[in-house]
Amino acid sequence: MSRFLGLDGVRAIACLLVVFHHAVQRLGVLAPNEFLAGVQRVFWITAPAGVSVFFVLSGTLLSYPFWKQYLDNQSMPGLKDYTIRRAARIIPGFYLVLTLSLLLEIFLLPESPSRLLRYITGLTFTAGFHYTTFFPVPALNGPLWSISLEVFSYLLLPIFMGGLFWLSKRRSFTTALCYWLGVLALILVLNSLIQTLCQPDDINRGWQYGAVGGAKYWMPNYNPIGFFAHYMMGIFAAGFMVWLGKNPALRERLAKFYFFDLFAIGGLVGFITILWTQKTTPDFGFSWQNQPYYYPALALSIGAVLTVVPYSKIVGYILDNRFSRYTAKISFGIYIWHFLIMMLVMAIAAPDHKPMPIKDFPTWIEVMGIVVMLTYMLASLSWHFIEKPLLDIAHRKIHGSNNFKTNTSKNS
Repeated sequence: MSRFLGLDGVRAIACLLVVFHHAVQRLGVLAPNEFLAGVQRVFWITAPAGVSVFFVLSGTLLSYPFWKQYLDNQSMPGLKDYTIRRAARIIPGFYLVLTLSLLLEIFLLPESPSRLLRYITGLTFTAGFHYTTFFPVPALNGPLWSISLEVFSYLLLPIFMGGLFWLSKRRSFTTALCYWLGVLALILVLNSLIQTLCQPDDINRGWQYGAVGGAKYWMPNYNPIGFFAHYMMGIFAAGFMVWLGKNPALRERLAKFYFFDLFAIGGLVGFITILWTQKTTPDFGFSWQNQPYYYPALALSIGAVLTVVPYSKIVGYILDNRFSRYTAKISFGIYIWHFLIMMLVMAIAAPDHKPMPIKDFPTWIEVMGIVVMLTYMLASLSWHFIEKPLLDIAHRKIHGSNNFKTNTSKNS
């Protein structure tokens, strides 16, 4: 399979959920009827779960080559190539937006504390290990917090995959599945210990004390180990994808009855149901271990979609429409730039509403329309002139020596 059908659509959904969440946060007008108010609450409360979708999707795409090599009785994919690809994908765009956001913060908020420390931990992808640095540029580009946690998952993936390759003399899908269930159990135990032993004090803890207080409220429920549990739902999905790929007779038999389409629809319905029904649930509710984003139910629902949608006859093509494929291609740029653009546009176009919310619906539509347009423009420029050229250099550098050839993984 040269390309994973449907996964671009899932990526676009995750990306737009995060963007719309931040947009709706800046709307101070209540919807006129109960249904629209519910939709508004979904985008305000549950849409941030798009971050979890990103983690599950990344786990699927990046673990797929490991699963394939493992079940093909081949050696583990080269870590040098893996590292080069991840660095080329993340570092250029992230470093640029981090640095620009920090420079703007210096100009606009000269008294912001711990700036140098936040910048250093941002550059080294260690910001997510402490509430003081959790948001590298808190006021102007809050969403950058997730990058360090995702990079930590990049690190854990080959470590645990290395254990699987080393331990398994007789390779089988069942053996690998049991191994990863054991890893999941270990991760959940470690996460429980972190939440028990690493609780911060209650001094200035809460969003009323600003971004640092908010991070102190989030942690330790938000921690790098815990987010790897989300990532692992994607690892399981990739394993089942490879297993299905190696069983063409079973796959064709199931496809005749539209099993993959129905299963994918079931996963999407489950995902939407969670977002809708949990819109009044308190923070860290409806989850194991006080995990964010309704873990594991939401991550499992997306993992189910990712497992089967590449083999679907209809759903994958609907998800991968032209708009969603383009959005997926530039999604990293959309994610890292949209909040900064939103803050700057609001400061210029809606100065009477600083900092938020905008209490006039037409003004909000106008401002957010400008934000979305500029975000897509800047993300497109970032993709064509920064991200893709450097990815192409990385691909040429390791051409012929790697097995990471999925079209979609270039955008993960």
